[in-house]
Amino acid sequence: MFWVLLLLPAWVVAGVTCTRLCLAAVRAAAADRARTAGAG
Repeated sequence: MFWVLLLLPAWVVAGVTCTRLCLAAVRAAAADRARTAGAG
């Protein structure tokens, strides 16, 4: 049953990592869109 206590922080870390990755992808897409809109 001790593994459940280790699983909860692992889920938190995975959630934070996923959120950061998603935000980085959104920022990169926005920067790319702004760069291509300025070039056009």
